[in-house]
Amino acid sequence: MLQQQKFNFACKQHPQELIQFCCFKKDCYDNRMFCFKCMKQTQHVQHMDVVNKIEDAESFINQQLRKLKETITITKNQFNQAKEQYQYLIKGLEDRVFSLESINFLDLSEIEEALTISFLFDQLQQTIQQTVQPQLLKLKKSMEDIYQNCQINIFIQKDEYNILKIANYLLKQQDLQKAMLYYEECLKLNPENEQALLGKGDCLRLKSKFNQALECYEKLLSINENNAQAYLNQGECLFNLAKFNSALQAYDHALNINQNDYKAMFYKGQCLSIIFQLTEAKECFNEVIENNSNEIYTLLSQSYLLIQQLEKDKALILIDQIQQKYPQNYDAFIFKIQFAIILENFYEASDISEEMIKYYPEDGQALYFKGITLIHQGELDQAQKVLEKLIEIDPTLWMIQHLKANILSEEGKQDQALELIDQILAYSPNIFLVLFQKYMIFKNRGYDQVIQLFDDLIIKYPQDTFPLLFKGIFLCGEDKFDEALKVFDCLLSIDYENFFILFLKADCLKKLNKYQKAIDLCEKLLSLFPDNSIIMKIKNEILEKISDDNEQMEQIENEEDEEDEQQENKENQEDEEEDNLELDNITL
Repeated sequence: MLQQQKFNFACKQHPQELIQFCCFKKDCYDNRMFCFKCMKQTQHVQHMDVVNKIEDAESFINQQLRKLKETITITKNQFNQAKEQYQYLIKGLEDRVFSLESINFLDLSEIEEALTISFLFDQLQQTIQQTVQPQLLKLKKSMEDIYQNCQINIFIQKDEYNILKIANYLLKQQDLQKAMLYYEECLKLNPENEQALLGKGDCLRLKSKFNQALECYEKLLSINENNAQAYLNQGECLFNLAKFNSALQAYDHALNINQNDYKAMFYKGQCLSIIFQLTEAKECFNEVIENNSNEIYTLLSQSYLLIQQLEKDKALILIDQIQQKYPQNYDAFIFKIQFAIILENFYEASDISEEMIKYYPEDGQALYFKGITLIHQGELDQAQKVLEKLIEIDPTLWMIQHLKANILSEEGKQDQALELIDQILAYSPNIFLVLFQKYMIFKNRGYDQVIQLFDDLIIKYPQDTFPLLFKGIFLCGEDKFDEALKVFDCLLSIDYENFFILFLKADCLKKLNKYQKAIDLCEKLLSLFPDNSIIMKIKNEILEKISDDNEQMEQIENEEDEEDEQQENKENQEDEEEDNLELDNITL
């Protein structure tokens, strides 16, 4: 339907006047749209019964549009019916060819039947030439006449600007399929139209067809290598394909063109967070916050910084603020789902995913997270349906392989699950959830197997921090705090301000009763993050422990003093008794 709008067009004959009327007479040759002055000049006076207000033009066009859509549906059905008949005929002919080509395998009666049928082939060919082909030529001519006579070949103001305007409107309304048609129509007129290439890429990206979208952005960048938006959207596709290093390069290209691009800066920070380069991510988020150009991305950046500092409650308050104002915000949904999954709140993650899918029914990530939560809830049949939807979108997505691996793991087929996981890691070695799943499978195989897994991953992917991180966390869980400390120190040599690693190290020192070192580390963290409640809690726990230990030591010392005093009194009493005994002996 046409977009409802207010008509404020100037009259062609009286430019100072606004058009107020429209003529609906089919064969009228005067100006169809005219002003009140035109009316007084007796234009259209012969057929005033079909003159209406200009606003009625919209209703009339929409009515005709409905009829046109009905015609399209009927024509499509007729075409499909004819196509089916042709396919049926062709299939019969092909079957006949096959049966004759296999003559060496026929018995005598079948060969005789084949000969009889062969005499009919001339008649078949003649029938097709005399009936079907003329009908097709006649139909072709009829179609051409309809096309010309009904002016189907004329697109109203068929130029790039108007087509692009419609396409952009449809994209904004999330009518992606129709928007795609208009962008493609525009590209037929001009294959190098940058906005059309960008729009088509955006439609494909929003439908989670990331590889196809990348082709559009790459073509656009070959035309104009300074298009920052193309780099930004290219980065988002690469991010969703788990090609994080390539995504970072795309975001850097966008920032080289416009260093104040807060969206590119935020998404770069998000990408760095995903691969656990938290100090560099923090710099990106701080730049967005300092710039403060956009409320949403400022709040998102603050949320990510709070999560880095393990302040989950404060982070979720900010995300809720975003969703109160912008309930459809994509990044807020993803943030909450990922966080719920990490905390293993799968029912909550499932509810959020379901809500997100209402707004983004074809979004790969929303469907993927929904599938993950269903698997953890034991609803494998429902998870399989989600998997099938993802396959319809793009069968090459890594998320499909990971969902399959999760289903296999739940079914106890760990070796098959590991095969799929290794395929994903060969494609992208630093996907947190995939690495975590492999860790959980190996965890059930015993200590030595887990340590060997991490050591192999560290050798294979020396640039990635996740294997070291998981190894350190695993060692803490096994109460091997001295070994865990060595791993954390290794991580800190790569990123010395990584809050999460510093927190884990402080916790290790506390458990090893190295209180002074733990206190010093807490003081360092509080100098960087003065209001952090998590570090304050650890510090207070350590101080309380020291206080308890001091009280215990004091109590022990007091008890020892009392014992010494009692022993001394006892010895004095014994000495006194001996002296009295000697005195008695002397007296005697």
